[in-house]
Amino acid sequence: MKLNYIPLYQEVTIQSLHHNIPMKRRLMDLGFIKGNSIIPIMKSPSNGMRVYLVKGGKIAIRIDDEKKIEVL
Repeated sequence: MKLNYIPLYQEVTIQSLHHNIPMKRRLMDLGFIKGNSIIPIMKSPSNGMRVYLVKGGKIAIRIDDEKKIEVL
């Protein structure tokens, strides 16, 4: 399942990232690593971004980048 389909406050586990190398490295630096748990906690009023709780920190990513992240 893709990350953009997960409802708010539902904890999921990252399975894989399907990004180009620079973006994949950025996401991995922020904690989006296979096996890590993340929770969507907020979304922007324009629905262009969502905020995730990742390893105790809050990270906002674009919807286009969410579509390339597989989760369980």
